[in-house]
Amino acid sequence: VAGLLFLLMGGAFVWLENTFYQYLDKGRVIHESMFLPLGTLFILIGIFTLVFAAAGKIIGAIRQRNN
Repeated sequence: VAGLLFLLMGGAFVWLENTFYQYLDKGRVIHESMFLPLGTLFILIGIFTLVFAAAGKIIGAIRQRNN
């Protein structure tokens, strides 16, 4: 559940960044807020959480089957 929550929050942060805060000024310099790095961080945390949870379940099932 925590991994999915992080993925949803990361997706919301990236959506907010792309919808409201990212723009080019007259000098062709891109301006961004902290939503893009936060979104990326939360998405990565969500992916790692889901991978480790799935690995734990798989290892637990293998150990239980071998006993």
